[in-house]
Amino acid sequence: EFLVWLKSNAEDKKMILTEKERKVLRLRYALDLPTKTQTTAKETLETVGAEIGLSHTRIQKIEDSALIKLGISKSQVLYQRNEVRKLIENI
Repeated sequence: EFLVWLKSNAEDKKMILTEKERKVLRLRYALDLPTKTQTTAKETLETVGAEIGLSHTRIQKIEDSALIKLGISKSQVLYQRNEVRKLIENI
């Protein structure tokens, strides 16, 4: 059900994320890693913040904002990683 929704709404979501939001999601959920290494890959807020040059609190806010805009939860990102990665790549 989530996959069908994600595919049907991908076009509508294309322009809503900022580059910073896309980067935070890619880093935070290791969306750029090969599928086999992604099963449990998740960077800490501090690690992502250090790479981008922002505090972990700001990274958390950016992540939350991006997920709200996409209408997905953190668990959906973790369990449907490939589909979310495709959505992020296309926006």
